[in-house]
Amino acid sequence: MKLINKLQEHPEFLIWIFLTLLLNCSWFGPDIWYHLTWGRSLIENGGFLPVTQTLLHQPIVANGYWLFQNLIFLLFKGGGILLISCFFALLWFAVTYVWTRHVSAQGIGCLFFLAFVVCAQLRFEPRPEVLSYLFLSLFVLLLSRADIQNPLKPSFFIKIFVLQVLWTNCHGYFVLGPVVAFLYLLSLHGSTIQVAKRALLILALTLLATLINPFGIHMWEAVLSYAKVAHALREINGELMPPHVFAMTAPIAVFWVLWAFTTSWSFWNLVHWRNRFAAVLGLFGATLAILAYRNLPVYLILMAPIAGDLVLFLNSKLSESYRLLLANTACWGCVFLSAMIPNGKYHRAIQSLGSSVVHLEPTAYPIYATEYLNSIGFKGKIFCDSYDGGYLEFQLPRVSVVGDSYFSDANLTLKYFAAIREPRALKQLNQELDFDALLLNVENTEQVAEFRRDPDWAVVHMDSHRILLLRRRDSNVVSRTLQEYSFYQGEDLTLWYNSFGIKRWAEVALKQADVELMHKLLKDVHGARQVPADLIGFSLVLAGQTKDHELAELAKAQMGNMFSDSKDILDKVHSLSQQVN
Repeated sequence: MKLINKLQEHPEFLIWIFLTLLLNCSWFGPDIWYHLTWGRSLIENGGFLPVTQTLLHQPIVANGYWLFQNLIFLLFKGGGILLISCFFALLWFAVTYVWTRHVSAQGIGCLFFLAFVVCAQLRFEPRPEVLSYLFLSLFVLLLSRADIQNPLKPSFFIKIFVLQVLWTNCHGYFVLGPVVAFLYLLSLHGSTIQVAKRALLILALTLLATLINPFGIHMWEAVLSYAKVAHALREINGELMPPHVFAMTAPIAVFWVLWAFTTSWSFWNLVHWRNRFAAVLGLFGATLAILAYRNLPVYLILMAPIAGDLVLFLNSKLSESYRLLLANTACWGCVFLSAMIPNGKYHRAIQSLGSSVVHLEPTAYPIYATEYLNSIGFKGKIFCDSYDGGYLEFQLPRVSVVGDSYFSDANLTLKYFAAIREPRALKQLNQELDFDALLLNVENTEQVAEFRRDPDWAVVHMDSHRILLLRRRDSNVVSRTLQEYSFYQGEDLTLWYNSFGIKRWAEVALKQADVELMHKLLKDVHGARQVPADLIGFSLVLAGQTKDHELAELAKAQMGNMFSDSKDILDKVHSLSQQVN
């Protein structure tokens, strides 16, 4: 009874528990590995620019991440990925705490708080931008609470200046500091000269602070180069696309509801010339959010002041019983969602790339291929996907990778991306750089099909998502047999990112009429609780084309365990099973 009373007094407690469970999550993003590689170089060699070995050298005008990279590498040395995950969890706790300073977690505010956590989870990755979220949160809080109508204390200006200096040396989002300071000045239009001077001083200090770094004005030049690359990659890089192109999962739907409420309230406040700074921030954040998916957390932070104002207004219009009902709804929603996390149902429902508990996602990183390369003492030049490059260069420092996920030159990056997807472009790049190995992702089925049968390359490793080939430079390099590989390691195939590779391999097998490979795929997943219907369907089609009775029977034997989100696919597979003998 006491616990229930406590929860009624502090309904936000369950949301904090939900947040904690979500932050205990796996690693699946690529960027952290090149930052660790750069951090190792900075620690071992000194200076602020890393010594890199990428074959397609992306220019480093200024390393705006140097402070973050030094810190993150020292954390890795001290406690591996677990300590780094704890560090990022603390950052998110801090960001969330600052957010709740704007938005009261009472009544309907509990629903806003829960919505914030659900949307923020989309970017729960170990990336330097999380530091930017904290710096931005603190920056907005300081300006929102400043009594600009009266003389400000020197300590306020010192906080602004120090905050901006730290931000500038950690991440490229530091440009948001001067932008927010300018919006603050803009929102004071019509104020006295003294007020305008104070706001101008804040803007001047933030601009000056951006120059306090090892590279001076070149830090801005680096940000401009990143912006050019982002514009060039907008059509092919998911995080740079607007959120409306993504499937309407629950977090995306929640985001759009929040966006509609806060944007409308921002416009209303601006029209009525009240709460102008919060309104301008809300509209700026809303604009950034619809431009790129990666800006969603920035929006959540920028809209906090206007969301807080909206919550106060709505709560004032609701009776106490309705406020309690809304708070309880958020609490029970947290209980329900939290219960879905340990068994993977939550991450499956939102189509997340990761899962619960801190670990490396084998589908996201070339863990098994790296182990093989390490076992043979490989030291040459390797072509790989940008997603895999950072992991490879960190784990195998003697290896020269073609590239990683750091991009600063638009033309060079587009050339790299073309080689990742197109066999002709990869062959041209190979003539230029003369690779010793190719590590291809099976999502690029044309690449896999082309080079797997190329006599100049020997297949030495295959797993659920990748294929590794070595150049046949001498008689010692020979292909390993298909039976030496494993395409299934006991993972849950109902998670889309686990079944994706198996389905693509089946597509390759069908395209190349490779009965042996299809047999191997079916046998490897024989122990799985559920099997993708696409694999069964491709197997039955190939069995019909090749008149392979054994393959047909092997596929039919697993139909009892097959699954698919599409009823049409299930019906087609059942129809195929009746046609193929």
